[in-house]
Amino acid sequence: MNFKGILISDAMDMKSVSDNLPIGFSELNTIKAGTDLVEMPRNFEKSVEVIAQAVKNGHFSTAELNRKVRKVLQLKVFFNLHQKCPHTPEQNLLRELNPPESVALNIKLRQHTHCLLKNEHSSLPISPLAKLVHVAIGNGSNVSFAEVLRAHLKTNDYEYKLLNFNNLESEKTPIPENESPLLITLHDLSVFPKDSYGISQDIKNYIAQLKPNVNSVLIVFGNPYALSELGDITKFSTIICTMDGLRSNQLKELKKTHTIIAQQLMGKIKFIGKMPVNINVKMSMT
Repeated sequence: MNFKGILISDAMDMKSVSDNLPIGFSELNTIKAGTDLVEMPRNFEKSVEVIAQAVKNGHFSTAELNRKVRKVLQLKVFFNLHQKCPHTPEQNLLRELNPPESVALNIKLRQHTHCLLKNEHSSLPISPLAKLVHVAIGNGSNVSFAEVLRAHLKTNDYEYKLLNFNNLESEKTPIPENESPLLITLHDLSVFPKDSYGISQDIKNYIAQLKPNVNSVLIVFGNPYALSELGDITKFSTIICTMDGLRSNQLKELKKTHTIIAQQLMGKIKFIGKMPVNINVKMSMT
């Protein structure tokens, strides 16, 4: 390929890597394969020790190691990172790191991760005066979304039911009157296929017992592939998937996600995201 830039590895603490090699040897192998910067070694000191021993034993070239170091140092010089940075007063730090144009870009980037996959019967936008029944399934972050959603509604007719992953077996969904909107949201899911992306059999059973509703909305806060684990979701007239904040445990960041989704549900902000993957025939890229 004749690539002359800096090669950076993915996180070396991922189990797909760390389960197969002793600490330090996966880091050594990725350097041998051509990587210049190793991201998130499992144990920094041990990795340095293993690499140094490989150089000492002649299993890795000193010249090649020096070449990689020079590439990184040259990049630092190019961006003036070798010079001592002037001190920035702490009281102005957040303001300088988050200028208005940066905040606007952050919102736009978040919008691109919110995908409206289906909207039959014009279920969206939801009227702020609607009598909304909201069932949230998760371990905690769903409370934040409920608070944000309640703030955007202009009615007290908001029925909220919080279900934990562990108490779904005997739960029944409230039946909205007069085909009022029914909102089902899934939170705190997994990003990993080995966990079925956080979709347990209890969640599948719960979704299966729901009856079709022309104003039903499903929102999955998780990996898009989680949709394929849910079984028949054609009963929902509207389906939304968002990857925003997928691996964030910070409530402040989750609230930003929840605020944008709430505004999109009310029609204040458009859905512009597109699915990055094909899920199945009914859930292909939009």
